[in-house]
Amino acid sequence: GKNYASILSHEDITPYLRRVGLKPIAKKENLSNFRVVIKEEYINSTGIIERILRGFVMNDISIVETASSFTEIGFVIEEKDVGRAISSYNKLISTLKS
Repeated sequence: GKNYASILSHEDITPYLRRVGLKPIAKKENLSNFRVVIKEEYINSTGIIERILRGFVMNDISIVETASSFTEIGFVIEEKDVGRAISSYNKLISTLKS
């Protein structure tokens, strides 16, 4: 029964949250949102999300949070990991094209 929400913002919104009666339970800085749009031809591919996750794990990329829809998945990761996430994703794309 607890209600919570994750809010991603490029600025400190703590004063606003307090004004509207919300209490932050945690705050993480230096995060990035890495979003992947899954092309129509790959939507029914078995394990496509697992392959993305495996690439992140193999490149020591910590995932703070995920959000997904039918054709898109987003990963909140640390800014320091963005380069490795892009490299990992590009390797996956090249194997899918082969």
